[in-house]
Amino acid sequence: MKVYYDHIYGTMENMDIRCTEILAKHVKPEEELKALDMGFLWSKVADDGEIWYNSRSVRVDLNTWKTKRSKPVWNNVKELKRNDPRWMPMYHEYIKSKNLYPYPGDDEIHKENKLLGYFDDNDKLIGLSKLREYVGAWETCVFAHDHSVPHFGRITLDHEIHLATMLGHKHIYIGSGYEKTCIYKGKLKGFEFWTGEKWNSNKEDFVKLCKRDSLVRTLQDLHDVSS
Repeated sequence: MKVYYDHIYGTMENMDIRCTEILAKHVKPEEELKALDMGFLWSKVADDGEIWYNSRSVRVDLNTWKTKRSKPVWNNVKELKRNDPRWMPMYHEYIKSKNLYPYPGDDEIHKENKLLGYFDDNDKLIGLSKLREYVGAWETCVFAHDHSVPHFGRITLDHEIHLATMLGHKHIYIGSGYEKTCIYKGKLKGFEFWTGEKWNSNKEDFVKLCKRDSLVRTLQDLHDVSS
């Protein structure tokens, strides 16, 4: 694994700002858990191989995960083919309904991805979840649903955490944690976030950072929070 830095942007005339991405490439399969534990998540395929990015990664410690459920949370779940034509329409309709940014790569399905379909009692597809399978861990990447079941995102996340527990995984990774839209992640039992130095399980610290993120709208705002 090679860690490197991309100095994306900086200012020094009127304010002091440096925007730098911490990236990794040439991550071998046996190094994936190490990379995840260092705050890296898989990003994309580039000309010279796969790229991982470092972020305020969030995970759930499955040793401390508590649930009263003794069986899978949702009964009618099927693994779908990666080229299932229902994925894209449901994904785009969902992010449109939520007024969300279509994050680059979210609509792509790679060989390491597992696509789960959630069906109702009439066998109608009501939700789709894209996972990434690392060596010894899962990451929940994207979820979309038709809004027919209240709080369905939390139900499916519980289900996927249950599945990861059954596989003997120590953690399940649930993407990055930025802005107020991610505050819900801090409410999960066993939640931890990557500070850039260590894993922190303090919910108040996480919520404070997410709220601060949502206040940044200008370069001056960014300068103020980073000073």
